[in-house]
Amino acid sequence: MNKKQTAKTEGRSGDENQQVMILKTTKSSTVSIPVNSSQKRLALVIGNSSYQKEGASLANAGHDAEDISNELKKLGFDVSFSSNQTKQGMEQTIQAFGQKLKSVSKDSVALFYYAGHAAEVEGVNYMFPVDVQLDGEKTADKEAVPVKMVVDQISESNLKILRDVRLF
Repeated sequence: MNKKQTAKTEGRSGDENQQVMILKTTKSSTVSIPVNSSQKRLALVIGNSSYQKEGASLANAGHDAEDISNELKKLGFDVSFSSNQTKQGMEQTIQAFGQKLKSVSKDSVALFYYAGHAAEVEGVNYMFPVDVQLDGEKTADKEAVPVKMVVDQISESNLKILRDVRLF
């Protein structure tokens, strides 16, 4: 991964014991995550690289997600990892992560990382499952998974949200 990453966090602040966790993603790139050392850390990592549509496969997305998953585990995260998921599989994985979040305390930290094809269509951000055919923007809401689905799962649990992660 030779990509620059930036991140913003939102959630409770003012905790005198709060620390910043640094996740090194490349030799020159890091992501900072404010956490309290006693907080439960959960992460959902999805990497889609083996797309069924001809010419759509990605060489590094699956490896990137696996690398991030391994690094997060080293940092004490309970990681839910999934790769090469269909739309139904992605939705089930996200819902299961949401259920897991409901079982932890409200001061826990949740992190979501996705590697794979994605796009913004009419102001909505979508992640593309491996079975997407996408014959035009009008089918995105039927074939793709909105990022909002993940954000809603985390928000319902009242946990901190790592947001605005951009790879460029």
